[in-house]
Amino acid sequence: MSEPWRPWTRAQVDALRMVNAPFLAALQQQQEAAESLATMAEQMASMAEQIGRMARQQAEITKQMQAAMKPYRDLLDWLDGGSS
Repeated sequence: MSEPWRPWTRAQVDALRMVNAPFLAALQQQQEAAESLATMAEQMASMAEQIGRMARQQAEITKQMQAAMKPYRDLLDWLDGGSS
């Protein structure tokens, strides 16, 4: 045998792997959770941008509708004798 320590070292390595297996599994789960959270954050940011666009569109539509209604409201005010 040219390497008498080899079986002893292999046994130690195997024992360390067994002892550390739960920790390594938990670490893998943590990594997967972090990746999942990053993906969710990206999706939420995209949704926030879309909602922001919708809010700006809604504000513009409201502004246009108010402008379209102004002549009618002015007419009602005029018919009412100018009172609000």
